[in-house]
Amino acid sequence: MDRKKRKKKQTSGEKRQMIWGILCLSFLCSTACGAVAANLSAQEAASQVQSLIAAWQTDGMIVTYGGTFFKYLKYLLLIWLGGQVTPGLFLSVGTLLFRGACLGYASSAILLAFGKKGLLFAASAIVPQNLFLVPAYLAMTWAALRYANRRRQERSGKDALLREKRKDQTEYVLLLLGGVILLALGAFTEVLLMGQWVERFIEIF
Repeated sequence: MDRKKRKKKQTSGEKRQMIWGILCLSFLCSTACGAVAANLSAQEAASQVQSLIAAWQTDGMIVTYGGTFFKYLKYLLLIWLGGQVTPGLFLSVGTLLFRGACLGYASSAILLAFGKKGLLFAASAIVPQNLFLVPAYLAMTWAALRYANRRRQERSGKDALLREKRKDQTEYVLLLLGGVILLALGAFTEVLLMGQWVERFIEIF
């Protein structure tokens, strides 16, 4: 009996690792696709970045914490809502892949606009906040997949079913709150960087 439990636990752990691996690989692939898309429209992508920089230099850079936070929160909520129903998993995974593609496109567009100097610009303007954002989106997508799967596998027994549902719902909400905290840190990092370091960096260009 103990051997069966250990085997089942090991299988469950391996399955979790496999899902994490697939999600991370899919995110990296979507990032690469975004970079390829930017290179296919190199002139347009570079022009977009240069126009944005020119607007910042002319009108000044206005970056608010609330706007930045809610910009990222909407994607987290889409991923979270996707876990409520099985068809919604396409929404969760699709949102994650979209964010990866956006990250790849933006990074590549900066490199196209500024060449080698763009490496430092991308590192200062994109990487720091995404150290918080990317884990939040990945973890929330994994949680959405797990939550939807648990809903399908709930066993019979009204009392037991109700307890399991409440436990799963509580865990799912707590994971959302954890994701919100990471987004808050990411938004704070972005506002801090855009308000100080990136502005100075633009002046150098």
